[in-house]
Amino acid sequence: MKVTMVDQKTVKSKTKLVASLKANRPSFYIGIQEKDSHVVAYSTAGSVTELFGGETKHKEKPPEITQPENPNFRELFLSFNSTMALYRTFIPVTLTLAPILSIVMGPNKIRDFAISKGKKRDDISRDDKTIYELDLDCFREFTIHKNEAASAAEGVRHLPEVMIIGLISCYDAFLSRLLKVVLNIHQEIILTSEKSIKYSDLKDYASIEDARQAIIDKEVESVIRESHHEHFTWMEKKFSVKLREGLSIWPQFLEICERRNLLTHTGGMVSEQYISIGKSQNFDLENITIGQKLHVDTDYFSKAVNIIYEIGIKLTYVLWKKFLKSESKEADKFLNELCFDLIFREAYPLAESLLSFATKIPARGMDERTRLMLVINYANAVRLQGKKEQARLILNTEDWSACALVYQISVASVNEDISTVIKLMKVIGKDGNPNAEDYRQWPVFREVSNSVQFTEVYEDIFGTPFIRSSTSKVGAPPSTLKKNGVKSPPTKH
Repeated sequence: MKVTMVDQKTVKSKTKLVASLKANRPSFYIGIQEKDSHVVAYSTAGSVTELFGGETKHKEKPPEITQPENPNFRELFLSFNSTMALYRTFIPVTLTLAPILSIVMGPNKIRDFAISKGKKRDDISRDDKTIYELDLDCFREFTIHKNEAASAAEGVRHLPEVMIIGLISCYDAFLSRLLKVVLNIHQEIILTSEKSIKYSDLKDYASIEDARQAIIDKEVESVIRESHHEHFTWMEKKFSVKLREGLSIWPQFLEICERRNLLTHTGGMVSEQYISIGKSQNFDLENITIGQKLHVDTDYFSKAVNIIYEIGIKLTYVLWKKFLKSESKEADKFLNELCFDLIFREAYPLAESLLSFATKIPARGMDERTRLMLVINYANAVRLQGKKEQARLILNTEDWSACALVYQISVASVNEDISTVIKLMKVIGKDGNPNAEDYRQWPVFREVSNSVQFTEVYEDIFGTPFIRSSTSKVGAPPSTLKKNGVKSPPTKH
């Protein structure tokens, strides 16, 4: 009986002691500030006084903002265009959204941690801040979550730099395939008497053709290892073609490639080599010094993508026409279709540059209809940037009076000659070219289609409203490049 009494007293004493220890156990506090159910800031402190006094606030600042194995020119053109479409459209969206997601997700993770590990303190919370009390044992885990959120935010700041590295890597892979396409068509370019394979190595090849392919692959690999400046020097020498003549973006192209090298090897720190190459290739080196860190923002990235895209398309087009003359007309059609899509998507400066280039190439052997479309699309890309007089001058280099009505109405539309457009619409009629959908979709009809006269005549001819009320897909142009060739009618402008 006495023993039992002693045991009960001991138990009560221990219970009080544990309760006392728990009551005095060290804690820390996390304050969560929310707006519209999103965490906008959080703060941590070792006491309530500190939490509402001179606490250290954590508020994230927005960061600065399958290829074919043996492709031909057609497949390479399509493949490069698809890859660059990713860089031109989806990746910029990622760069825009990533900082927002980082700002939202990091603090939200802290809030979820506070809710799961702590106890809500309504007694000390305020309208603008909810307070959670956590055991000090949780502080190490909290620090890990905090550092992860900070690392994610820091990583977002480097996304454009990572994308630039990936962009140039994609270009290098494309160039490697392009060189192989050319050399497989014209093996004599490198398979000279100077090239040889050791007799002991021949056993490694199943045929002479395999041996030839090995020589081509090794040659291409050795070229790609050189600088981007040397790539063009090699191509101009081996292919007997001037690739840099009149190429105004050449300095910017080389600067992008050299900045990529800095990002890869020095973390973006300017080197003596960068300055030396920059001086010889006319980089813009104002206020740039050795040891300075070069950054990449979204604006620089967007410009870089367009420059790499332009270089790649021009290279493919020139070499396609030079080394596979039987497909020269197809190359012209592909380029025109590509530029039509660029204009449709309002990438006017890029379309202008490519079309200006194409219209200056000697027209010998070019299909006349394609040539005229290139001229009209060129003028339209210029006009849609507000350079209307320059667009007229481009069109005035041709005599359109003897051309088909589809060309005449396109020229009148680019010149914004609404009276001529209306007259030609009536002559062309319901079953002619352009058709009802062409009037809605072709970029040449932008501006003139805003006229009340235009819409009234359209509705009289086709018996349907010009502006459809039904739901339709948004964003896709009426014609795109397909793997089996250009599927659009030959008269699209």
